Amino acid sequence: MNFISNLKFYQDDKLSAYLTFFLSILPISLLTGSAIVNLNLLIISLLYLLILLKKKVINLFSDKYFILLLLFWFSLLLNLIFSLNFENSISRAVGFIRFLILALAFKYCFELKNEFYKNIIIKTWSLILAVVIIDLIFEYITGFNTLGYKSYMPGRLAGFLNQELIIGHYFSAFFLIVAVYIYQKYKSQKILLLTLTFFLIISLLIGERGNFLRVLSMIILFVFIVNKNLWYKKLIFLFSFIIIIFGIMSFNINLKYRFYNQFLEPFIKLDIDYITKNNIYFNIYDKGYSVFKENKLFGVGLKNFRIESQKQKYTNENLSVSKYLNTTHPHQVHLEFLSETGIFGYSSFIIFILFSFYYSIKNYFQKGNFYSLASMLFILMSIAPLIPSGSFFTTYGATFFWLNYGIMISKNK
Repeated sequence: MNFISNLKFYQDDKLSAYLTFFLSILPISLLTGSAIVNLNLLIISLLYLLILLKKKVINLFSDKYFILLLLFWFSLLLNLIFSLNFENSISRAVGFIRFLILALAFKYCFELKNEFYKNIIIKTWSLILAVVIIDLIFEYITGFNTLGYKSYMPGRLAGFLNQELIIGHYFSAFFLIVAVYIYQKYKSQKILLLTLTFFLIISLLIGERGNFLRVLSMIILFVFIVNKNLWYKKLIFLFSFIIIIFGIMSFNINLKYRFYNQFLEPFIKLDIDYITKNNIYFNIYDKGYSVFKENKLFGVGLKNFRIESQKQKYTNENLSVSKYLNTTHPHQVHLEFLSETGIFGYSSFIIFILFSFYYSIKNYFQKGNFYSLASMLFILMSIAPLIPSGSFFTTYGATFFWLNYGIMISKNK
């Protein structure tokens, strides 16, 4: 009977079915390149707008999240007036609407009373992530992945993204959603903890330090939030994590060098000179902050950091690699907003995030939606200060952020 009712639901709402299909294959398109991703986003946007027209949805302005998204987009458009290179910024600012529609499309599908479509999306993502993980394990063992791709950097895995070396960001965007699916399917905390431990190991093997810190933090927060009892078991679980991490590093020279020698050891030894002068990310942060100081109110404009930061006045002679840096963004979301949109754009973003979290946290405690919690933790770690990050405005990074934002603001139990 359940299958028949689901089938009838599908036949009565084919637009939602088509939308579900393209949302389901979004992780596949993210493995193929920006052109395919943007084509997928365009189709999703058109389908969602057709659904609004067909169903004559006229109450969007009563949805607080829609208002928040609209005001945030308007702040980006307003910032265009002050861009140092208007032609360079306009496509990024105007085109950003596709990500906001993506968030609303996920919210729509996850809030449908019949969970048929939501389950299709989650099951498809689980299958895709399983394939990605198998490929990563194959690469870790053999040195190349199933397509023959090989990482150019010792201690990091390439996966299906080849020389991009950002498969860790991809993994961090989906793993906790899949873990929630497994948890809700088997209703077992033991299986949940084993699943999360396995995912943590995969993240460590990928070798991306920033994304590993995000995955580790997301797992710890999730475990401590979903069950307020059994604190001693959670502490044992956390201690086991530490043993597993150092155990794997002790058997892998490249991982030990990347995670311990390059990252942990300077902090343990309080080697301030190394941290501030020789760390490439600190040098990039310094340049981002310097660009902001020269353009405090409205920044240099979207997509203009790559041009402005190359000027000699932003080079810090006290930092060893500052003069050689040539980056497209400051590699930290807060500095990216400050340098490209100034105090005005940064304040708009912070207000948008604070209100979004306020409503979502309130909704979580009312509904107990674990998918919403998983995505909320991803959003939280995406904007964590100091940890290096990809650009907030690129197709790749923005898609991860806004699909999780859409799930975060969905209201179903």
